[in-house]
Amino acid sequence: MVTSVEAAAMLAAALMGGLVARLAVPTRRTVLAAGPWTVTAALAVVAARMGAYDALAVEISSRAVIAAVAALATGSWAGSIHLADLRGLAYRDRYLAATGSAAAVILGGAVLFQADFPPLRLAWFVIAPTAAALLAAVGYFLLGLVYTDALAELRLAGLYTLGAIALDGVASAVVVEQLGGTRTGLVTTALDWLAGMAGVDPFLWALLPGHVVVGMAFVGACGWASKRSHAVGLLVALLGSIAVLWAAAVLLVATVLLG
Repeated sequence: MVTSVEAAAMLAAALMGGLVARLAVPTRRTVLAAGPWTVTAALAVVAARMGAYDALAVEISSRAVIAAVAALATGSWAGSIHLADLRGLAYRDRYLAATGSAAAVILGGAVLFQADFPPLRLAWFVIAPTAAALLAAVGYFLLGLVYTDALAELRLAGLYTLGAIALDGVASAVVVEQLGGTRTGLVTTALDWLAGMAGVDPFLWALLPGHVVVGMAFVGACGWASKRSHAVGLLVALLGSIAVLWAAAVLLVATVLLG
């Protein structure tokens, strides 16, 4: 059942999303610029699990937090578009990335300060993205050999999207195999289910090549769609990268900080 707080947050997100849809269409830079806000949304959910909002007069659920951050992000995008137009700048997505980065740094610092965890666990915040970036680079290179048009259409946005899918795999493997967790990311859950259907109980690190293949297929599909309708292909890449990155970030941050 949706609470009044959730409904209000969702309505605000929908209204701001509609406003942005009227002002601009996603670009390659938008896909990249959404990353900091996606991480901010993940941190906000982890903060909710830590009880950071318990002092408020109303109950704040994870859905309300996600919708509120989405409203802030789309509102920031609308403001960025207006500010860029006033200054005569073409790179309006830089402002979106800057506001998201500032929000992520502030909220991330607050979460780290409040959490009680072994400091060495912070190393996973460096290891996981680095490993995902290396896997993404390999996958994007291989994709370029078989479908050059995807690289031509998406460029860094495609590499970033593939990296988000690779991070899903790395974060899931770290959480389950190294930190003793039980939850996995969106793509890993699907691959693990397919492996189970085949009668295989895989070591999650062994699923990483599967993530690369899935990422190559998804980015290739986005490139194909973008070649026919540039806005549609980029919108699919944007929404897909947000969903996968958010789930992976929540999984990794929550497990590292909260156990």
